[in-house]
Amino acid sequence: TLATVLHGTARRAYRSVVSLEIKRKGQLSLAEPTQRGMVQIPRYLGPVSGVLVSDDGFILTSLYNLANLTALVMPQVRNLPDNATIQAGIDGIESIDVHLPGGDSAPAKVVSRHEGLGLALLKAELEPKDAATASASADGLRSIQPAPPEQMKPGRFVLALGNPFGGKRLDDPLLTVGVLSKLHVETSRHPWASQWQTDAGITDANAGGAAVDLRGRLLGITTIWSSTQHGRNSGIGFVVPWDQIEPVLGELKRGRDFRPPFFGITWKPEGGKATTKLATIVKDSAAEKAGLKVGDTIVEIDGQIVDDPAGVKKALKGKWSGDQIVLGILRDGKEMTLPLTLGAR
Repeated sequence: TLATVLHGTARRAYRSVVSLEIKRKGQLSLAEPTQRGMVQIPRYLGPVSGVLVSDDGFILTSLYNLANLTALVMPQVRNLPDNATIQAGIDGIESIDVHLPGGDSAPAKVVSRHEGLGLALLKAELEPKDAATASASADGLRSIQPAPPEQMKPGRFVLALGNPFGGKRLDDPLLTVGVLSKLHVETSRHPWASQWQTDAGITDANAGGAAVDLRGRLLGITTIWSSTQHGRNSGIGFVVPWDQIEPVLGELKRGRDFRPPFFGITWKPEGGKATTKLATIVKDSAAEKAGLKVGDTIVEIDGQIVDDPAGVKKALKGKWSGDQIVLGILRDGKEMTLPLTLGAR
């Protein structure tokens, strides 16, 4: 019975899982620091997976499929090769061809990315269809409905569906099965905070595909964060929950990139204690453009009192480059407020 359920569910949900053939100007660099120094990880070169999230051609996939994520996993690393940055990975893409399970193919472009979720949004130029075909396509898309929140619990089954087959027309996806192992807490220092870990096999071939429950309802998008720690034979993959994706999907469709915020300041400790007094300001940074000066002390962010760098980091939780905040500062003993638009590192 379980085998029948797995097969039927996977086949139904497969209609929204696409195959992505990515052509590059040069090989994607997967350089990662290890105990032996910087090591170049061999990269899977075949087609990768994505999920069609609307019938007008928007596709979500793992950012891991497009770029080296070391800068997000280990932001303290400062000696990454130039061709190992996230932007270099995306800029190195010459073309993307999308292949739907039904046999249609179309070119696609990267629209935006969310570095916090580890996802990228693509737009495929799908050919208009007649009414009957469009209706069938819409039915296929509606076959993956979001799973109710109660499905996201440790121990619940998860089916990971991939489509690494390129233009080959196959009736069944690459299917691996496991459970939702644990939800990484929101306060984790790792970039996979608030994401679900799973032992369903997530590989370079099916990362970016759909994670569904036994009824074929969408739990989220599968992803990998690190070539050396996750995926392949590690038994560790991640599911980006749909309830975190849906609230930002509209902005992603409009082309907004979600990148970690950057102030462009350093702190000046006093009496051996950490403070929010500014020691330096980076030229052309968000701090300089807002009018902050060396010696200013930040005391509030959007009305939230801060008195050390950890408090500033907490106040910026959930903020991204391009977001505007209001700072309360002390300058020469006087209180004042300044609007500041966060930059990107």
